[in-house]
Amino acid sequence: MTLEEFEKLIAPDAQSFYEKHKNCNPSEFSLKYSKLADVPIRAIAEQIYCYQKAKTKLPSFADKLIFEKIALEQSSSEITAKYKSELLKADIIADLTGGFGLDTIFFSQKAKSVYYFEKNILLSNITKLNISNLNIINIKIYSEDSISWLMNNNVKFDLIYLDPARRYKSKRAVDLDFCQPNVYENIDLFLSRSDTLLIKAAPAYDFTEAKRKIKNLSEFIVVSVDNECKEVLLKIEKNYSAEIKIKSASIYSKVNLVSEFESSENTLPNKTVAKTIGNYFFEPDVALIKSGLTAVLADKMKLQYLNNEVDYLTGNSEIVNFIGRKFKIICWENFSLKIFRRYLKKCNLLKANLSKRGFSLSVEELRKKVNIKDGGKDYFFFTTFMEKPIFIHCNKIES
Repeated sequence: MTLEEFEKLIAPDAQSFYEKHKNCNPSEFSLKYSKLADVPIRAIAEQIYCYQKAKTKLPSFADKLIFEKIALEQSSSEITAKYKSELLKADIIADLTGGFGLDTIFFSQKAKSVYYFEKNILLSNITKLNISNLNIINIKIYSEDSISWLMNNNVKFDLIYLDPARRYKSKRAVDLDFCQPNVYENIDLFLSRSDTLLIKAAPAYDFTEAKRKIKNLSEFIVVSVDNECKEVLLKIEKNYSAEIKIKSASIYSKVNLVSEFESSENTLPNKTVAKTIGNYFFEPDVALIKSGLTAVLADKMKLQYLNNEVDYLTGNSEIVNFIGRKFKIICWENFSLKIFRRYLKKCNLLKANLSKRGFSLSVEELRKKVNIKDGGKDYFFFTTFMEKPIFIHCNKIES
């Protein structure tokens, strides 16, 4: 959407036309009304597409906002923005990479004042209109480059937040070296304007990399939603030199549950490897695996690892409040293709869900070699136990 289209889009006639058609198929809408000259059809089609995405991503706001497609796709979800806002204890916050503004909106519910920076004029205009429509009065809009603004102003903030753009030469970047603004290059500037920084990094961003490249890192937080890793958050505090806290936040949207675990890299419990496989199989939530905190969960729940290399757990009792996926074990055997084919034939299984960790063959290779389709109620996990490859046949237990 262009600035010119935005100006036409917010006119009453165009908004009325959008409201009548926002549940239509956006492609069919574009074709049907492509020759209509008095309303911005392309911009309305984009709004229709975004609205239908926003009903899932931003359910509380979908009917109240003007959208921009790329910014919406790159934006935090409502559930993760809310989680971040609840981490903050700050009166004056600067969001240096405002974008679509959803994080800013949630920060405004916790802080006295939020400074929103966005050099893309279209996005800053959209955000200005959206916060007006939401009757939010404690957000200050700055339609300019935040780095330049910080260099020319000595305002101090209680917290600075950044969600650096991760596009690099049309590809998605993980390393903060390739994000804009460059956190590594500007960290001294940020810490001269606030004693606390919160940085949203890519879900694949690694703790080892963060520890190696970011001074004063105080917390490394992995956030998942419904067992899908969504964000890595880096908390940086001026003059911090103690052990880095590692946290996981597993959010389950259907039950409005946030389960958090915490440790430091030097105080993790020792892994206990099972000598026998129990009646139940457990796969921790991805936030626990990514953060390296499975050992904390295993220690708390009295579970054992199948081996030292992967985050597969076993135990003799069902764990009602287990954070992740849990299964009742039907059978397990040492693996060979011959043994596995024979087992599938015995069970008359033509389809099943396959997963693996620390196993030589990929899921795709396994499917091809034994000719089994994806799906059904049966689950197979492939890994090693007592240094031998195994498969475990399970039924899932719904939490």
